[in-house]
Amino acid sequence: MRPLAFALLAVAPAFVVWLLLSSEPPPAPPRATSGEDSIARARIERLEAEVETLRGELDRVRSEIAALRGAILATAPPVGPEGKGVESYLDEYVRSFAAGAGGSEYFRLVVDAYAPALRDAILRSIGDPAAPVALRASLIGMLARAEFKGDGRVISALVDLLRTEPQLAQAAVKTLRAIGDARTGATLEAIAFDLPQPAALAAAFAAADLSVDGPNAAVARLLARAPDSLRGPLVGMLRGGDDANAVQALRDASRMDVPVRLAAAKKLGTFRGDPFRRLAEEWLGRETDAGVEAALRQALDQQTKVPNWHALKMTGPPDATPATQDNPNAWAAREQDKGPEWVELTYDPPRRASAVRIFEVYVAGGVVGIETVDESGTRRTVWKGTDPTVTPGVFEVAFAATSYRVRAVRIILDTSKRTGWEEIDAVELLGPDGRAWASGASASSSYAQG
Repeated sequence: MRPLAFALLAVAPAFVVWLLLSSEPPPAPPRATSGEDSIARARIERLEAEVETLRGELDRVRSEIAALRGAILATAPPVGPEGKGVESYLDEYVRSFAAGAGGSEYFRLVVDAYAPALRDAILRSIGDPAAPVALRASLIGMLARAEFKGDGRVISALVDLLRTEPQLAQAAVKTLRAIGDARTGATLEAIAFDLPQPAALAAAFAAADLSVDGPNAAVARLLARAPDSLRGPLVGMLRGGDDANAVQALRDASRMDVPVRLAAAKKLGTFRGDPFRRLAEEWLGRETDAGVEAALRQALDQQTKVPNWHALKMTGPPDATPATQDNPNAWAAREQDKGPEWVELTYDPPRRASAVRIFEVYVAGGVVGIETVDESGTRRTVWKGTDPTVTPGVFEVAFAATSYRVRAVRIILDTSKRTGWEEIDAVELLGPDGRAWASGASASSSYAQG
């Protein structure tokens, strides 16, 4: 066991880092809003400075976690203890639970590092009903990594656990949300309310994230089948970027019990646009609860105001200065570093185009594609590639002048490319018919809508 002890000493200083990243990240602190007094602004500036420090720490931790995995693989070679293969590390980890304790931290780290090679063995252990629940839950968590994204065998095994092992349901849903595909989303949507709480709500959230036709469509369907206790949280899952399904879900909720109606009326105030205003006005005409009526009136009042970081902040010329700072006059996604997001800008009147200028704020470099939408709704990709913008500024993309008139431009981002919030202040359309700023905007998500 000497090599084993040496390996343990080699990686022990990084255990704290590993444990930090294995837990859920803390929620982002409140972001600044306009109109605050000088004392509040000073406090917020200090908070923002602390957030920047934490982001730097997170980058450092991510680097250390990558180095830790490399160190583990170097100190725990694939021959395994006593000359056996890597499965012997999993055997040792399983045996470490024999005394009823939480298992060996060292062998947990080694098994996690070798998880791709140990996939089948891990699945066998997870499916063993005689194995300790803590062991099985730990192994399930090891499957929530990019190498298993869309892996049919892993997904099928976890879905089977959902149906047969209530004590493992929440761990299985969490991993399925990370590695599942559209088919997984449909399965979770179908079985969500057959699961025990809190796995049922977690499954509904995962189903919305993975839905092939978008989260709002999934929420609208789930809302019709959900127990009353889950309908309020489901309404809270509605997001910007899909107005038709959001309106439908809110309209359905407006005819449910008072707690659900109140949640829906408050959520209505986070959306903007004529369909939401008309729904609020129509709903007010039939609402009988005073609390819900007050929330609806507030939602109508909010229709005249654009919340900070809302998609509509991208309309008109740029006004988020300085571009190097987090700015409520720019759009920001609901979560940072989440991955794929999109924003869509509309132009009135439509016009032929040959270039797009994107005013990037705070964190730049996340644009991966640009599409144009003509007057008939046809989408065409005019650019795909790597955004070279290193510091916040203007990213301009030129393309052959369109023969059709552009009604909208969709910008596709990968917000995981850089740490922090990708923000967009404005998008200018250029071409043979002149220049134009957007008159309308929507997004896959918005920080303003939570």
